[in-house]
Amino acid sequence: MIWNKRDSGNLYETKALNFLEDKGFILLERNFYIKGGELDLIMRDQDFIVFVEVRSLKFNEDRDIYSTLSSSKKKNLSKTINHWLYKNKMQDCPWRFDYVGVTIKEGEYSIEHFEFVSLN
Repeated sequence: MIWNKRDSGNLYETKALNFLEDKGFILLERNFYIKGGELDLIMRDQDFIVFVEVRSLKFNEDRDIYSTLSSSKKKNLSKTINHWLYKNKMQDCPWRFDYVGVTIKEGEYSIEHFEFVSLN
């Protein structure tokens, strides 16, 4: 089977989703798109709407998972989050941005969850 970037992205998003659901998060929406932006997972964690970016990295790469979130990506995420909040009439709801990194080493997955990540 040949995997493309979307297939592997779906696999990592599903791993992240299962991880977060095990922590008690509730899925609201997956893969919300607007021109210029995408939100991988939109979830609820108690009183917060949580916008989750999922990134993957092979273990042998010479950078850490958190460094894969560029300033331009943060800017696009911020715009997309604001659009989602407006579209769903939830501008006044408490929200946060979380980042989930999935690292692959010898077929094993390791998941790191960063909460309350700044988009500045």
